[in-house]
Amino acid sequence: PEMGPYPPCPEDEQGRAMTCTGNETFEILFRNLTIEKAEVKDDGTVTFVVSYALEWGDRFAVHPCTQNLFNIRTGGHQYKVPSTKYWTPTLTSTPSKQSPKVLSAAKKLGVSLGFGNPVKEALWDDVPWPAQLTLSRSYKVEHFPDVTLDWSQYPFDSQDLTLVLSEESIEPGLVEFDFSEVQFSHDKVDIGSGWKKESASYEIVNHGGREAVKLTVRVKRDPTSKVYTLLIPVMSAVALQIAFITLSDFGDTSGIFMTEAVAVSVSVALLNPSILGFPSTVPVMPFIQAFVLMAVVGVLLSCILVLLRIVWEFRMSKLQKNIDLLLNKFGVAVSTFGLDHAKAREVITSGSTKGEDAANDKPPPGEGEFREYHDLFTTKEKLRLQLKRYDRFIRIFVVAWYLISLLAVSGGYGVI
Repeated sequence: PEMGPYPPCPEDEQGRAMTCTGNETFEILFRNLTIEKAEVKDDGTVTFVVSYALEWGDRFAVHPCTQNLFNIRTGGHQYKVPSTKYWTPTLTSTPSKQSPKVLSAAKKLGVSLGFGNPVKEALWDDVPWPAQLTLSRSYKVEHFPDVTLDWSQYPFDSQDLTLVLSEESIEPGLVEFDFSEVQFSHDKVDIGSGWKKESASYEIVNHGGREAVKLTVRVKRDPTSKVYTLLIPVMSAVALQIAFITLSDFGDTSGIFMTEAVAVSVSVALLNPSILGFPSTVPVMPFIQAFVLMAVVGVLLSCILVLLRIVWEFRMSKLQKNIDLLLNKFGVAVSTFGLDHAKAREVITSGSTKGEDAANDKPPPGEGEFREYHDLFTTKEKLRLQLKRYDRFIRIFVVAWYLISLLAVSGGYGVI
């Protein structure tokens, strides 16, 4: 008998067990079903602890052939027999990370005269016999289902934790689960720290041709800790970056660039999954990582844009050197070139080129030097104005980048 399973034999109109035909269906009745634990570990694995009470028939559990119930004493409690004498069902989860761990299982099986009719006293002749008996047993089992979590909205994600239980030792199509009298409970389910339970349910499903029960616990992550430890610091850093770019006088590019380079190196480290709090094996980029990435790209772009200021600074520096050489040779002030104010205005008005005929004429003393000085000075002033407009572009671009990119990421991931 312990080698089973052996579906119970049919009964006649008087309730007496008849000879088995070999086509019987094995029925398992769920009496109690309690989800005690549904927890998501830090590495993304899921653990369930489920307790349940099952009742089933066995063709070798027959009164009085194998179980004589005429002369038993129960003290008003359900009569029980050792579990080692009969086959007992074992529900397993598939797919699973590892084999289930039985935390507890009743050592004795309850005996009943059919489903829901426990034997609590000795039977008398008014009970038809041979009588087919049912057996019952309670379990508490820890399961490790292979659940694929959706990390895309992390740390504002909700997860459906599922556990599919079936009796794998019975051939497909020969077992039926009966939940007509089940007492389903999940009020005290332990979902671990950092999560909130939204709902829990069960349903009968077809799993590989077998009837199975699917448990689903929907949980929502509590993002409070990540908001305080990640999002607020990142948003504060973005605000400081915007303030630094928009309010500071760029002045020397090298100093600004070094500050931005340090910010880039620090922010890139924040992209590490271990720092952000999710497994490195996650196949998608979670919201928090995309959010930080946009902040990092913003710092990197501002760093590049600031570095490009060197182009203007280099040209202005070269012009200034030529101006300094010219002034060191002829001194300072317009009068140094030997021109009065009227002549200086004439040179400025006429421009640096007077035509091909005049190009061969030797300018009067001082006029050529002043013309060169004027051209250098005006070219430098144009570059200074260009750099000023470029600095304004940097400030507008950085602010626009952070606003558009961070809002786009939040909207794209469905967080807002």
